[in-house]
Amino acid sequence: MSSAQPETNEISMDARASVSDLFGPLAAAYSHLEDSAVIFSAEGEIVLWNLGAEKLYGYSFEEAARKDISFLAPPEDSGDTIKLFARALSGQPVAPRQVERIRKDGTRVRISLRATPLEDENGAIFGVLFLGRDLTPELDREIRLTELQRREREIARLVPDAVYVHRNGKILWANDAAVEMFSAQSLTDLIGRSAWDLIVKEDLERVLHAFDELAEGNGQLSIYVARMRLNGEVFPSEARGAQIQWEDEPATLMVIRDVTEQERAIRELAESETRQRDFANISPDAMIVHLDGEIVFVNDAAISMYGAESSADLVGRDASDFIHPDDREFLVGNWTKWRRGEGHDVMLVRRLRLDGSSFHGEGRFRAVTWQGQDAYLVTIRDVSDQIRNRKALEESEERHRQMIEISPDSILVQVNDRIVFANKAALEMYGVSSENQLLGRDSMDLVPDDLHEFVRERRKSISREGTAPLVEVRRRRLDGTEFFAEVTGCSYTWDGAPAVLTIGRDITERVEAERARAALEERYRKILELTPEATFVHAGGKIRFVNPAAVEMFGAESEDELLGREIIDFVHPDDREMIERQRESVREGATMQMSDVRRLRVD
Repeated sequence: MSSAQPETNEISMDARASVSDLFGPLAAAYSHLEDSAVIFSAEGEIVLWNLGAEKLYGYSFEEAARKDISFLAPPEDSGDTIKLFARALSGQPVAPRQVERIRKDGTRVRISLRATPLEDENGAIFGVLFLGRDLTPELDREIRLTELQRREREIARLVPDAVYVHRNGKILWANDAAVEMFSAQSLTDLIGRSAWDLIVKEDLERVLHAFDELAEGNGQLSIYVARMRLNGEVFPSEARGAQIQWEDEPATLMVIRDVTEQERAIRELAESETRQRDFANISPDAMIVHLDGEIVFVNDAAISMYGAESSADLVGRDASDFIHPDDREFLVGNWTKWRRGEGHDVMLVRRLRLDGSSFHGEGRFRAVTWQGQDAYLVTIRDVSDQIRNRKALEESEERHRQMIEISPDSILVQVNDRIVFANKAALEMYGVSSENQLLGRDSMDLVPDDLHEFVRERRKSISREGTAPLVEVRRRRLDGTEFFAEVTGCSYTWDGAPAVLTIGRDITERVEAERARAALEERYRKILELTPEATFVHAGGKIRFVNPAAVEMFGAESEDELLGREIIDFVHPDDREMIERQRESVREGATMQMSDVRRLRVD
């Protein structure tokens, strides 16, 4: 430490020695903890300041040592901080709390603070441990999550189907289409209202049963029920529900479609076989009537959908012949339940055309009378384009979610090895002030020359496997300096072109700390190997480590004769009970006293 540094920041060797004697065991425990660990003596002075505290607040131990309780606290919070210390020092419970602290550079940081009293072996409190965790990443993540939720709500407002969110029936949010569908004057008419009030009484039990299944984690559910507008008008609807997280708590998302026109067509179809055919043939949806699986009628839309020349190509065939083999068991199982009044009204499965090609068909079942017999009408809509569009939208949303969730780490997207996207963390990691310094650049400029071949092979692996495992490698900043990073990657699509997304995190400090720890452990091992006193470590009663002096003392040829053996085997039988009592007291937190014990050598 420079002689020009203020005298109040200096700690004498004697003072350091006394601090080490009292708090030394704690220093080893908290030295490499990523969170801030600050220990105050009973007199209110800082006696331990780990690397986490130095990184979080910007002060070295020499600068922080001997400071009082109000150090780091904003002026308006200093009194509360002193009360917090006094409460912990008196042994009273102290709940975790969020507070602000002032860094060396004058900026404020919000942290989660825990205060814990420190007791010696006699139960006397000799200090207080303050553990602090930087809440900045969590606060940033909450802001990004709020932005994503706001964007999702804007998308929902553009959907033509009614969309609302409810928790145990209470409506929390709805889109404009829902306001219109239920004849509400405004969104206020729906928010807070019970969703069950919008279901006709006869169908409410089925809806509640479906809601219970959904709450038990049974994926998405579809149901056909009659609903009621606020003006009392009843209308038929198709509804789909899914469990979601809404404002950090479980809720149910419902998408409702008014099928009044479709229901009218079906009802009129059932009145007359002649009219059935007339209405069916003008319907844009495929319609199939079957008797216990045998097709007896198809409309023109079904003939076209299944690639047939005429109805003769379909009539007489088994309806299951046109279901993809992988989906037949699922559909038949639901069909059996539906006939008992338990299955889903709407099913989305892969269907087969006559030429063997497949498409996604959304089918709805209805019981009808056909030529005096009980039959079943299935209306089918080809939703392949919708699914493709939804997948494309999900891909776009996933890209945004990935970028939002991992934004604290470096994110690079490369197309043909050229950088096309870099987030803020990447700019900081590679030492540039503007993304223009990275965009368009060859990504190999960020890789040390001796690792170029390694990186090219990883990218080939990503092309084959889709992902690459996390590795620790060196990376190069634009100024030529190198650093250690954790890097992973995956295949990606950027503006329709195949790309590679790379995620990196600077771990230089961690690598250096690990190297320092390894060097320290090596020094300790050498000290133990050179000490003339026998030293051994045992865990669970079995010997895990011995030094050369112990090998010699116990008459072994090598450490292998001792490792893995029970430690009690080397204690004289008459002294084993005493040793067991001492070991039990150590497990309860006491310190084993020096004692004379008869030992046994390996012979």
